[in-house]
Amino acid sequence: MHKCKEDLLFIFDRQKRNDINQLVEDDTITRGMSRREVFQKAMAAGLSVSAASALLTACGGVPAGNGVTSNSPSKMSSSSPLQGPGSVSGAPNLLAEFAHTFTSRYIDTSKLRLHAVIGGDGPPLLLVHGRRQAWYAWRLLMPTLARDFKVIAVDQRGIGLSDKPASGYDTGTLAGDLVALMNALGHQRFAMYGTDTGMPIAYALAADHQNRLDRLVVSEAPLPGVSPSPAFVPSPRSSTPGSGFSPSTSSPR
Repeated sequence: MHKCKEDLLFIFDRQKRNDINQLVEDDTITRGMSRREVFQKAMAAGLSVSAASALLTACGGVPAGNGVTSNSPSKMSSSSPLQGPGSVSGAPNLLAEFAHTFTSRYIDTSKLRLHAVIGGDGPPLLLVHGRRQAWYAWRLLMPTLARDFKVIAVDQRGIGLSDKPASGYDTGTLAGDLVALMNALGHQRFAMYGTDTGMPIAYALAADHQNRLDRLVVSEAPLPGVSPSPAFVPSPRSSTPGSGFSPSTSSPR
């Protein structure tokens, strides 16, 4: 069996095996297809964006000018730029200078592969997005931040182009992913901004790895046991004037 086919059958879910067989039949991958052609063929076969992206790096033989060589590893290194949907090159409505400053990269942390958009000059600044967001949520801030920082906007585990394992979505593990990311990039100390659900992840990282942070900024979420409850959450022992709610009754006035 062709080595590429063996790797793909191992990497992807069994339900996709028929699609994979079709994709690599007659050594299709090694017949000079461009990266775009391979990606489009993978998507047409029903593979997810992340699976289709992995397909580009799982096999050799794509012409060197398209970013994959015959001895490419199964995962992109931290120095390999990324193109296509979900990356900088495939993102809509970016500022004109964005692509000149930032590039998308796959970072192999040894436990999983994370996608990050990186650019700028200065000390490293890690941006941790919130619920139902990805690196793209930071797009309007990133060019300004890049004037003073090397900005690293990551897709968390399970989001965007990052790996999507079945488990590991507690704050401690997610924080550990970010430490591993910064280790892979060679940053022993860094600043970090976490917002929304990224706030408890950033706080967990700060609590468990205090020696790694130069600065920490968090926003848009309470920290249980640390910050007071937001004002819009009524106290269970008192009514809120004008709310129509009384703790002594279960129905509105």
